[in-house]
Amino acid sequence: MVDAHPPSDPANQDTQLFGLFGLTHGWGTLLTVMSPQGAGAARAAIAARVDLQGGLGQDLTIYAGAGRLPQYHEKREGALRRLVEDARIVVLSRADWHARKQALGDAIYG
Repeated sequence: MVDAHPPSDPANQDTQLFGLFGLTHGWGTLLTVMSPQGAGAARAAIAARVDLQGGLGQDLTIYAGAGRLPQYHEKREGALRRLVEDARIVVLSRADWHARKQALGDAIYG
């Protein structure tokens, strides 16, 4: 799969990112991310803003793929907080997340 905006693309600096915290089946913490520009743009923007190959990437497990919103699972405490700060993700309440998701429609999965 090819992202619409590769990590080096300046468009990634303008990509809006919204997140919702949740729990994994094993009670770990996760963050689901969406963007009006689509899931591929969200992944690319985070990759452009955060070192996911080393550094912070060592503290996260990433679940992402075509047509699904990326999820970041915390391996070490504090990793998701750092991701939110470094990637400039606006964390929403559950109600705000659902309202935003409904307003954006299927574009978030692109």
